[in-house]
Amino acid sequence: MADNFRKAHTIAILMALAAILKATAAGGYRTDLLARMAATMHITAELDTLRDGEYYRHILYNNRPVTVIVKEGEVTHIGYSVFTPYTRSVMNSPVCNFLERYALETSMPIKREKSVERQLEEDGVTFQGSDFRFFRLLEEDTTYTVRLEKTDRRRYMVSWEKDGQTQFSVGFPVEHDLLAGTNIIENERRILPDILRSSSEAWDWHLPDSAMYRTSWQGKYYVLPGDYYYTKDLNADLYFEKDSRGESCLFYHPNYVLESLRNMMITAALENSYDIQIRLVKYDFSQDTITVKLGQWLNYCLEQGCRSYFGIISMAEGTCDCELIMRNFDMGYIHLMRMSIDISTLGERKGLITARLNSYISTSRVKYLFDEIKT
Repeated sequence: MADNFRKAHTIAILMALAAILKATAAGGYRTDLLARMAATMHITAELDTLRDGEYYRHILYNNRPVTVIVKEGEVTHIGYSVFTPYTRSVMNSPVCNFLERYALETSMPIKREKSVERQLEEDGVTFQGSDFRFFRLLEEDTTYTVRLEKTDRRRYMVSWEKDGQTQFSVGFPVEHDLLAGTNIIENERRILPDILRSSSEAWDWHLPDSAMYRTSWQGKYYVLPGDYYYTKDLNADLYFEKDSRGESCLFYHPNYVLESLRNMMITAALENSYDIQIRLVKYDFSQDTITVKLGQWLNYCLEQGCRSYFGIISMAEGTCDCELIMRNFDMGYIHLMRMSIDISTLGERKGLITARLNSYISTSRVKYLFDEIKT
């Protein structure tokens, strides 16, 4: 009884926190750093009045134009106006926000534990041709061609060209905390309330071209091979069949545990009534637990730009022990989830899934990861 009371109390507190965050969204900030920057710039009151949208060259700071973005009632970006709205739409990358915010942040008179030069060195930010002072020119001259590259999936390189010649380049690691301006403590503080705010509705997922399907060896369904992560058993394969009208649909049958669960976890498009109890294991080895709809967890990850990989570890005594990886390629992290599912619940698609979550793991650490957290 005491344990149930504590769990219910924890869930109630987190739900209340999510409601508060939503209710005060007009004055909310996606990160602590953005809140500090707004306060330092003395623009908090002004930003509180903004509706959702992208505000290009909205204000001046140090006589330079600043772009502000508000999404779902939160200020998600403040930075020098280096990229035009058109360039943003074409690049469609978190790199735009990072460079604009980072250039502004390093020019601000905020309290620092290290010099800007030391910060650049430790963050792995390098320049060719100039430094962030080059951005002053870009704010006035939008005719440069911008090129974005990713080397070995570990490092971004952004270059500006004119007349076929590269004028300036900046490189930096594909690391979530650097790109987002956060740290692991803040990430873990925010993730559970963010999951609670996500919708539990089935994901708006579209069937791929059936010409890419392959017939399975059993002949029971078609397979769309996907890529894999770390091991070939942890992959993004999908399975299809023909419905009564002869049209393709996602395959789901309780007797086919792997195929059914993989389709459910990869696409988030199969209607279900599963709850998932998530035990978040934090950096300091403390733990927080919430119970949400499975759809909320899956939707949260997909909304953040993650790609899913699923595999079964073992099946014994009616329980499926499995692994779900949510990988964000653009931000350089994974969420690693170990799940336990009662196989008898697959028929009704209803029950309680228990899960252990290690969040925001840098992909540069993955080669060591699985040996560290086998327990």
